[in-house]
Amino acid sequence: MLAAAISNRGNIASHSQPQILLQGKTFDNFINALKSSKTREGYITSLKRYLNHLKLTEVNDLLLHSTNPRYIESQIIDYIMTLRNDGLAYASVQFMVAPIMTFYSLNDIVLNRKKISRYFGEYKRAVKDRAYTVEEINKALQTADQRMNHFAANIYRAAYRISKCIDIRKSYENRGLWRLQGYDIRR
Repeated sequence: MLAAAISNRGNIASHSQPQILLQGKTFDNFINALKSSKTREGYITSLKRYLNHLKLTEVNDLLLHSTNPRYIESQIIDYIMTLRNDGLAYASVQFMVAPIMTFYSLNDIVLNRKKISRYFGEYKRAVKDRAYTVEEINKALQTADQRMNHFAANIYRAAYRISKCIDIRKSYENRGLWRLQGYDIRR
């Protein structure tokens, strides 16, 4: 009895949430197509969350409406709207829906991805691109050794942006002096 109350994560399951069974041919089609163990963990977590949203206990139940892909699309869109109303960001919603789309795709259910992706919301850049402030540079200079002082001074003089990636390479041609090569990582 106690073993039945333990969920797949090892926590005691609450009485309101039934245990989700991740087994069967449909689940095997899905999980065996994933190469990375970390991807498997993330996809399983997202799939469980989706099953909880639909109040389903078995993965095979996701294919009950396989003859009606429009109904499945409406379920996914409802789930996306729930995630957005919970305050999840655009990238998080994409991360939570990607396993669902992969599951249906690997089980030969063709869905209108373009239609579903329209409901993800608007992408908002999380980090603002700005120059270093004088205070940030002064703090770096106070805590740095001589080599880092030169590094920070060069960044300041060159007006590097925070979004720039600095590649530091030792230049043997210049007798051990450090050379900066910056390039934009947003390409």
